[in-house]
Amino acid sequence: MRVSSIEAEMENPIDVDKTDVEGELKIKQVTLLRENIVKKIVFFLVAIFCSDRPSVLKKVFYEEVSKQEEATHVYVLASDLTDYIEEASLKENPEEGGEKSIYFVNRLQKYIYHKKQNKFRAIEYFIQGKSYSEIANNKPLATGRVDQLLAYYGKSEIEINVPSFLTLMWREFKKPINFLLYFGIIVWGIEQMYVSTAITVVFTTTINSLICIYIRGVMQKLKDACLNNTSVIVQRHNGQGYQEITVASNMIAPGDIVLFKREVTLPFDCVILEGSCQVTEANITGENVAIGKCQIPTDHHNDIFKYESSKSHTLFQGTQLMKIEDDILKVIVVRTGFGSYKGQIIRALLYPKPFNKKFQQQAVKLTILMATLLLIGFLSTLSRLLDIELPPLFIAFRFLDILIYSAPPGMPMLIAITNFVGLKRLKNNQILGQDPNSASQAGRIQTLCFDKTGTLTEDKVDLIGYQLKGQNQTFDKIQCQDPNNISIEHKLFSICHEVTKINNKLLGDLMDVKMAEFSTLDIDYDHEAKQHYSKSGNKRFYCIQVNQFHSEYQSMSVVCKEVDMITKEFKHYFFIKGSPEKIQSLSHVQSSEKAQLSTLINEGYRILGFGYKEIPQSEIDAFLDLSREQQEANVQSLGFLIYKNNLKPDTQEVIKEFKEACYNIKVISGDNPITTLKISQELEIVNRKNPTVIINFEETENVKSHLIITEIQPDNSTQVIDFSSAQNEQDYINKQMSYCCDAFLNNKSFCFSGKAHYYFQLKAKTDHISFKPEWVKMQDKSVQKIISFYQMLIINTNVFARTQPEQKQTIVRLLKESDQIVCMVGDGANDCSAIREADVGISFAEADGQFSSSYVSLSTSLSCVKRVLLEGRVNLSNSVEIFKGYLQVALLRYLGFLTLAYFYSSYSSGQMDWQALASGYFLVYLILGCNTPLKKLEKSVFDDNLFSIYNVTSVLFGFTLHILSIVGCVESLHASPIYKEVNSLDAENNFQFETQHNTVLNFNILINFFYVIISNHIGKPMKDRYYKNTIAIYYDLGLIYTCKCMILQVLLILEHTHHGLIFLILLLDQEFSSSLTVQVYFSLPMNLFLPEEFSLNFTQEVKKEKELLICNSSSTILEVDYNLRLNYFQQNF
Repeated sequence: MRVSSIEAEMENPIDVDKTDVEGELKIKQVTLLRENIVKKIVFFLVAIFCSDRPSVLKKVFYEEVSKQEEATHVYVLASDLTDYIEEASLKENPEEGGEKSIYFVNRLQKYIYHKKQNKFRAIEYFIQGKSYSEIANNKPLATGRVDQLLAYYGKSEIEINVPSFLTLMWREFKKPINFLLYFGIIVWGIEQMYVSTAITVVFTTTINSLICIYIRGVMQKLKDACLNNTSVIVQRHNGQGYQEITVASNMIAPGDIVLFKREVTLPFDCVILEGSCQVTEANITGENVAIGKCQIPTDHHNDIFKYESSKSHTLFQGTQLMKIEDDILKVIVVRTGFGSYKGQIIRALLYPKPFNKKFQQQAVKLTILMATLLLIGFLSTLSRLLDIELPPLFIAFRFLDILIYSAPPGMPMLIAITNFVGLKRLKNNQILGQDPNSASQAGRIQTLCFDKTGTLTEDKVDLIGYQLKGQNQTFDKIQCQDPNNISIEHKLFSICHEVTKINNKLLGDLMDVKMAEFSTLDIDYDHEAKQHYSKSGNKRFYCIQVNQFHSEYQSMSVVCKEVDMITKEFKHYFFIKGSPEKIQSLSHVQSSEKAQLSTLINEGYRILGFGYKEIPQSEIDAFLDLSREQQEANVQSLGFLIYKNNLKPDTQEVIKEFKEACYNIKVISGDNPITTLKISQELEIVNRKNPTVIINFEETENVKSHLIITEIQPDNSTQVIDFSSAQNEQDYINKQMSYCCDAFLNNKSFCFSGKAHYYFQLKAKTDHISFKPEWVKMQDKSVQKIISFYQMLIINTNVFARTQPEQKQTIVRLLKESDQIVCMVGDGANDCSAIREADVGISFAEADGQFSSSYVSLSTSLSCVKRVLLEGRVNLSNSVEIFKGYLQVALLRYLGFLTLAYFYSSYSSGQMDWQALASGYFLVYLILGCNTPLKKLEKSVFDDNLFSIYNVTSVLFGFTLHILSIVGCVESLHASPIYKEVNSLDAENNFQFETQHNTVLNFNILINFFYVIISNHIGKPMKDRYYKNTIAIYYDLGLIYTCKCMILQVLLILEHTHHGLIFLILLLDQEFSSSLTVQVYFSLPMNLFLPEEFSLNFTQEVKKEKELLICNSSSTILEVDYNLRLNYFQQNF
């Protein structure tokens, strides 16, 4: 083993090479650090408090180093600008001859330093960029070598560690936001409010427990989905020769050669060396269709392996191996664990994109504002507290209470529990929520983006028939007279696909299956030739090469060998099918053919073009060695396949509701612009009565490339807008911008083609355009204008067509950068990146891709989107209610504490418990959390900006009202004839709890609690009205009933209600002497502040007035005329 010269100094930070195994979670730079253990021990509380702020930890507890052997940790800056601090160690790097290099793990991906490149790189098996012949010549690994590779790459498994319940609880409890809770508990404990402390601890623990149980459930589900322990046959070299042994799949290393002889779920990514097979990639695409895979072409010596372009030879982890065409399938393992395609998706789920923290940031600012108000209140009362010689400890408590009541520590957990309740409601409707943070975000959604096929429309398609070019006749069946002499299109339909037959059933892409069935020819497999074929009469049509469909090419093609089984004569054809625009671009088309296509598209059909060319026998070997682009050049267009894709049954109704609720709706599809536009018009996303502008782009050589802007009229007539009068390129752009602006103002709809994105990338001279102001400011003025034009189109366009998967993600990202809250709804692998990019993602796919979405619907109905939005509105409004309500309640209690301290009193522990139970947890949070969503989406103007004029005004108004109510109660009490003054603390130098001030302010705070609840309640259009929450109404009534004693006491004390209460009792009580007695009301401990003789005097006063009022002793109080009673009250009281 060689030892690296690690003493050499390295520059910080160090760049990181981008690799395929990282997936979406890429890192940008790495800085070597050395931990200062002494500082961590001394300031361990600071370390815990800042545990979620790596940049702060880096400055406080670490120092940068330049030598590998000195580094104990690394500071990682990710591409999405999140940062991490990871432990580092030295590890042998087999790619550099076994030298030791610095190594670390970030988000389950391993990285190691490469001295030659002076860069870090994710650990991966090096195959990308190798030639097919190099890969085919790989030999089985030696047994000892496997052990080294396993130590380097790790086991071949996606091992998700589900933390124990206690571990998750510890993570929750050590979150910095909970430190205020602990601080509050300590203060309450010192103040001897043990019951309040216990209640807080119990509820906090309960809420955290529920959250942890939910998290464990989600992670366990994910772990179960990733489990795939199976046995495989592997070739190994034992020092004497090669042998086949059976080992556990998790002990397979990259570079191992594995043999499959039966159907199995693949436990790793691998490349086929020998043989062919049929697999279903439902875990990737969500579609349970068979896909043919074949061995790498060993005769193409110069062809380079790339994952993206070599999918027809690559098997991905988690896919189901359905059928092995030959007796054995020989593969080489290339990616394992979290480096596999499935592993990358799982990593993305475990480490989601940072959610929008605008609400949390505003909450902190509003909390600081409230703390400032409380501090002003404290300072204004401080002189009084000193004058009455209140003990310094009590004054200190009031000061510390500012922190407790200005930043209520339990509030985040209570918001979390309401989100949790919302997720449970969605689960009852077959919608699985993966991320509690997205629960409230769904209520903020402004823009809804939909994939078309499988989302707005049904998955199934119907093949209507086909038209040959130049003919307007649609053939709904094949025209065949002689099976030994079938037409060229008949041959193409029978073999230009990847359909296979398993158990006498055709499996594959649905459109391919429909086409193969339409051909009526039988499909089989030749085990000797190892090729699929179709047959008609005595002829067979072999598929000898396949170019799989790829979004970049928008086509699928095959090389076909026609063999006459009797004469042994043969011919070769190249067949291709794909988007009609693509086929036309590869052939010389007449204007009549373009008009024919336009007519079909305008009828709303989904169209595939198809074409061919015959390959001379002498050129077939050279043709097979050509690149795909060269093979597909100069084909002859034959005609069009006509498919019909129907809307889902509820799509029209749901989209109509979204429009009425004023959501901004966009369709982002890979389909033809006109076809996508027709679906959008059918759903009234686009107004069919107005013209539509299509933005496209075609890059041409030796000609200045510009956007192609075509206007389609309601009668389907088209006009390409002419800008040739422009004097220069900038003038051309200005004219196009001016035209588009006028079109928007005239309510014209827009359809943006995927190719148009390349135009703006070309003009901006970058593949990554951003609408962020700081990025735009860095560009030239000419580029800034282009970006402004691009942004205007992205925001105002409702239909995006011919978009590739990465373009879908770009559209969502650009909408977010334009201050839109975006929801993306899709069903396939091509939507995964866009779904993950969105603020809220909803997937219908039963695939690994579903894990990239916030919500997964077990139903294909589009109504699931409506349910998510409705539930999001409830969660969002509940969050705002909870924050404002909890804050106001906390402020009110603090004002009560300050006021009572003036009079040597405070709230007792029992009163604190009552306040907490009545308002803090049960009523305001848990019961209001039961508010249900509306049945229908309505137009919403709800503003969750905590610093909006309405929200700030309502909080300040409530704050003022609370102060006035406290002042009014105290002044009225002091004017009461039975006011009893307290001038000192009790005998033990503690606050006195049994005082009139205490009872009056305690009652006042409960009344204000009701005001807070009612004034902050948010009903329609966010959720159902308050009165429809049956639990809350019954609880309110029960609370009022249990407070009747306190109500009577307060009315007795206050000057202006003392006599009124007597009349009230007389007015309402039918049998006062027997059924209602003052003694019963005054027998509770709450009344200890009242003089004993007052109770007796009051009882006698009531009886006396009753006797004067009732003339006949047999009459009851309610039999006396109401006017007589009212007159009596006015005269005597």
